[in-house]
Amino acid sequence: MRIIIIILLTLPFNMFAQTRSLDNFTDANGLKQGIWKVKHENSQALRYTGSFKDNKPSGLFKYYYPTGLLSAIMKFSENKAYATMYHENGNIMSVGKYLNQQKDSVWYVFSQRNELLNSEDYVEGKIHGKQFLYYPVEVNKDQIKIMEMYNYNEGLKHGSWEHYYESGHLKAKGKCKNGYKQGEVFYYFSNGQIDIRGFYKDGEKNGLWTYYNEDGSVKKEAHFRNGNVLKGKELELYIQQRKESKIKSKIE
Repeated sequence: MRIIIIILLTLPFNMFAQTRSLDNFTDANGLKQGIWKVKHENSQALRYTGSFKDNKPSGLFKYYYPTGLLSAIMKFSENKAYATMYHENGNIMSVGKYLNQQKDSVWYVFSQRNELLNSEDYVEGKIHGKQFLYYPVEVNKDQIKIMEMYNYNEGLKHGSWEHYYESGHLKAKGKCKNGYKQGEVFYYFSNGQIDIRGFYKDGEKNGLWTYYNEDGSVKKEAHFRNGNVLKGKELELYIQQRKESKIKSKIE
């Protein structure tokens, strides 16, 4: 009789322990609370671990590749999250901040060999501001050198852009408009002399392109329309139209 009573007394507690785990708990309102440990789909490998409060991530979260290696560490605070992503070899892949679950402020991107590849300004999940691409050098061992610089507006290249030689000398410069190269562009030899001078319209070569020798003399010229080089009668007609257009503009 005593054994039956003991079993009956312990039964509700055992049932409660089975239905409410300390991990992966969802409250009566369907909100995640406390520590969660979630596995990859169809796998026993851990995908992430972290704590929720009223369905919102709070504090430190760790994410893992299916292999079990660390893929990211994120620290959540209200509507912000500070992230460090990792390559599978353990080196950092990227570092940055999320605001309202979208990329915000400056993000840094690294190669598997621990080389800084680029840095980008983000606003509401889109590149907005400066983007720098760097010559590959190992961080903290070699001087970082800019390879390319672009201006962005809401995810599209917009404004001036520049390319540089590893020496730091200017290699090329121009402008973009709504994601396309637009207007006059210059390319330079490493000695500073102009290599190529031309024009873009909506991302296509357009108009006169002049190619130079390193001593500054002209090597050749070519005329483009919508990215295609003009030749023969098509070129003659184009040049004639350009002359007539210039004469007309002077008269007006």
